[in-house]
Amino acid sequence: NALKNYPIRGHHKGRFFECTVDVLGQNTEGGIFLIFNDAFYGDVKKIKAECSRYHSKFYLALPIIEKTFNTKNIKCFVHFVLNGNLVEIEF
Repeated sequence: NALKNYPIRGHHKGRFFECTVDVLGQNTEGGIFLIFNDAFYGDVKKIKAECSRYHSKFYLALPIIEKTFNTKNIKCFVHFVLNGNLVEIEF
């Protein structure tokens, strides 16, 4: 099961934030996965730097997803659509 364009809204240290997860789904182990799509198409060596742009989004979204779905088993990915790479971001 997967949901596309899943909106997330919440507060962190007194500040409101919102973002939209491109794909939110449940994996076979009963956990949740989050995927942000990115249109970066360039040198594969620069993908790590490109992934760092998503760190804050995942950092802010994880506590809300944990509370909403009552699980800490969450995996985070960035999907580079144009070159076909899927990169897992670990915290």
